[in-house]
Amino acid sequence: MFKFNDLSDKDEEFNAQDHLLTPKKFFEKRRKAKKVYVFDLRSSEDFETSHLPGAHNLPFENFEDSIYQMPFSGEIMLYGSDEKELFSAAEILYDNGFEDFYFIDSYDSLIEGVDSSFIDISQKAHEHISNFLNASAEKFKGISIIIETKTDSKANYSIQFIELSATPVENISIDLEKFQVFVAKEAIPYLEGTEVDLNEKGELVH
Repeated sequence: MFKFNDLSDKDEEFNAQDHLLTPKKFFEKRRKAKKVYVFDLRSSEDFETSHLPGAHNLPFENFEDSIYQMPFSGEIMLYGSDEKELFSAAEILYDNGFEDFYFIDSYDSLIEGVDSSFIDISQKAHEHISNFLNASAEKFKGISIIIETKTDSKANYSIQFIELSATPVENISIDLEKFQVFVAKEAIPYLEGTEVDLNEKGELVH
C-alpha cells in the first residue's frame, strides 16, 4: 500500500474515494456533464493505440508540471494505466485547489467494466428478443448493437439479431438472463445509457 506525500496545508486530508468512479459512473458522468475534460495519463504510444474519443493525452510524468493548463471551470476526468499514478494525480489536483475532478483506477478496468447495467432494455423488447431467439435457437445467439460514431459525443445506433457463425472476435459479449448482447470494442465509450425498445411496428429501436 503506497502512502501519499503531504503536498498542501489543507485542514482536510485528501480522500480518494470521494473522486473514484466505477466504469458505469465514469461513462455516465462523461455523458451527462455540461462541460467535461478527459485526460489520458498513459504514454503517447498507448494513447495512439487506443483512447476514449475526445480525451487529451497528458502522460503522468508531465502531469504536475502541466497543472497550470488545467481548466478551473467544468469537470476533470482522469484515466491511465497505473492505479498509483492516478491516485497521485488526483491528489495533485486536490492540493492545487481543484474540486470537480474524478478518476478511475485504470484504462483497462474502464473498458473491461462493461456489464448489463450499461443498457436499458424495455420489458416489451426483452420479451420480443427472447421469443425470437427461442424460435431460432439453432441460428441466432443474441442481438448486436451497432454504433456508428459521428462525433466524440454522438453516434447512430441500430440493432440486429446476430447469427451464431457471424460473431466477430473483436466484439464484447454482455450476458443477460436469456440472451447475449454484442458490441464492438471501439463502440464501448458510446454504450452507457443505451435504451432498447419495441416500436408500434414491432421493430427493435434505440
